[in-house]
Amino acid sequence: KINLTPSGGSTYTITLEEAFNGTQKEITLPIEETCKICEGTGIINHHNCNVCKGKGILSTNKPLTVKIPPGVTQNSRLSIKGEGHGSGVMRGDLYINITLEKHYFFELEENNDVVCHMPITVTEAILGSDIEVPTLKNHVRMKIPAGTQPGQSFRLKQRGLFDKKRDVMGDQYVKIDVVIPKNLTNREKELYAELALIERLDPREKIYR
Repeated sequence: KINLTPSGGSTYTITLEEAFNGTQKEITLPIEETCKICEGTGIINHHNCNVCKGKGILSTNKPLTVKIPPGVTQNSRLSIKGEGHGSGVMRGDLYINITLEKHYFFELEENNDVVCHMPITVTEAILGSDIEVPTLKNHVRMKIPAGTQPGQSFRLKQRGLFDKKRDVMGDQYVKIDVVIPKNLTNREKELYAELALIERLDPREKIYR
């Protein structure tokens, strides 16, 4: 949506995917134009102009295509020359402030890096796995090494937003959430019980020294 302000500015909300790829939006600007019937005087033959009601100007709407480049971030500001308030050669610039919708999966960090949380099973964490991870562009395969810990983070290079200041793509960081099963079958309980009998790891060993 676009909200015009008296200073000739506007606020535009876009998705994180649109910020990644760049986009263009068709908007409508309320503008004022000089009445062509009375040539801006508001008077015709000593009477108020019937078209502009004596104001000399007409309020109308102007369609405009706004191009939003890749890499815009929260509170980025774009300017469009000659599309602000005023008329003719005196028309100012239109300023567009960009805000980003909150994403259901990604979080935007500094340097245009993005962070996401990926759930994996206990066996995937222990034995390792190869999983599919969404990115802002597509889905990619990512290797989960054996022994991955809860909260461990992996980097996917150049899968974040474009960073204009550094002239590089940001990265995507994948944080691992190990999901503990709650409703086990009898067979699963048996296997976990067998594992407990032969398990060598004592995570509390250092506490009791």
